[in-house]
Amino acid sequence: MLDPAPAARLHWTMTPTDPSLAPHPWRARVPNGLTLARAGAAPLLLAIGLAPGGPAETAALCLFALAALTDLADGALARAWRAESTFGARLDPLADKALVLAGLAVVIAEGTLAGSGLLAAALIAGREVFAAWRRLRDPVRFARPSRLAKLKTQAQMLALGALLAAPLWPALPLAPAGLACLWIAAGLSLLTLARYEARPARGEMP
Repeated sequence: MLDPAPAARLHWTMTPTDPSLAPHPWRARVPNGLTLARAGAAPLLLAIGLAPGGPAETAALCLFALAALTDLADGALARAWRAESTFGARLDPLADKALVLAGLAVVIAEGTLAGSGLLAAALIAGREVFAAWRRLRDPVRFARPSRLAKLKTQAQMLALGALLAAPLWPALPLAPAGLACLWIAAGLSLLTLARYEARPARGEMP
């Protein structure tokens, strides 16, 4: 028996076949709404984070923290409510990448990230732009991120959260902790990229 096409396989795994399992209409919209909110938070983070002054730094940190939390909430709610969708699966990693790139721009502009941290940021940014380009070229094939890629994203979010908080609490070792976590994220970024290039037929985008 021939294996179904990737698009059909993706649709099959994300669409309930039993009508009784279909989510309530409003529940179906909440996970995608959270993902869209995270994507929209990226340009807002840039606008706020690049403004001078302590209040802007506080607002940028709060916005980033809330947006990062939606990355945990949208997937969990979609699975719990059986509201997974092809749209959400494709948009979620792109929203993550937009938020990470915006966060990197802010911490560099603030001067929190310098020296070797700029190299880590460049590696992460280059990898995320390349991965986003791959996804846009073939959204069906690269709809689902690998588990290692999810770990990489969590490391990125943690590092950026610490770096955004560092100017607000200079007495705490947030800057070195954030830098160390950023290098871990950079290593995971290169590892997932190499893993993809070594096994291009895997069907997962790192």
